[in-house]
Amino acid sequence: MSTLDDLITRANNVLGALEGLIEGDAAETPLIDTSVSYTLPATSYDETNSAWILTQTTADTVDGLYKGLFTLALETGCAYLTVVSHNVVTPDDNVPARYLACGGSTLTDVAAMTTLNDKQIEKLEIRSKQPFSVSIRLAINWCYHFDFSATDGGFAHTPDTGGGVTTLGVYSSGVGHVSNNQSYNNNFQRTTENRFDRTFSSPVTIKNVRMTYDQTFGTAVGGTLTRVDIVFYDGPNLVTNQPVAYPSGNGTNQVYERNFPSGLTFTRIYVVINSCYWDSNHGAFGQYGSSVVHTLELSGDGNNPLGIDNCT
Repeated sequence: MSTLDDLITRANNVLGALEGLIEGDAAETPLIDTSVSYTLPATSYDETNSAWILTQTTADTVDGLYKGLFTLALETGCAYLTVVSHNVVTPDDNVPARYLACGGSTLTDVAAMTTLNDKQIEKLEIRSKQPFSVSIRLAINWCYHFDFSATDGGFAHTPDTGGGVTTLGVYSSGVGHVSNNQSYNNNFQRTTENRFDRTFSSPVTIKNVRMTYDQTFGTAVGGTLTRVDIVFYDGPNLVTNQPVAYPSGNGTNQVYERNFPSGLTFTRIYVVINSCYWDSNHGAFGQYGSSVVHTLELSGDGNNPLGIDNCT
């Protein structure tokens, strides 16, 4: 027969599941597995850090360890795990945690909590010599939104190579990444440039990229350099399966979007928007064009390599 404490824990477990469903996907919600014989642990959601807190304050009377077994809210659920923080003291058998891999049948031992990072799991067991509090995140996919009206996002504009200004475009706080009247000359065409890039310390794999921008074409709209392009590099090399450049839209609230079903991995992302105002077929110089990039959104599978999900 269940004790009152067990009934309370089970009720809290249900509330935790409901909270998880409200916060996001059920497969990203850890539930307390009640099949164990020891005192059940507890879960709570940390909204500030978008993380789940797993705790145990009562030792197992059999082995003296503080333990907790957790499973995903969906029986068919499978999610990537990140250990944000923990105070687990490794037991004498050197197994602070075990996990059930997606599609697996037995729990796998790990010798360090950090080994759990990026594992795709269905179940997780924590084992500690002292009461524990473990902060984790579970993710099926991720999305990161760069709002360039608030910050430059760590992107820098390409240095000028002789056109009379410092960089090909500038960052304007409260506006975004903005072109300047920079003459980029490839001998046949000249364009107003907006070029900026960022290099990441570790490879990033995405399934989708989406950018919003405003653009006013230059007079020489027939020039092939009136285009929008996002170029991906892996180290010094171009990524082979990246999209080709395509003609950009003229006006406000334009959208550039590309999908990569098999994933695209890169370490550097380079944004280019050109507005052609002269080409060899037109002869005379026309009016400068302009562009402003407002947002950039990257998304992929698993844990977010750029930080906490912030897409709406």
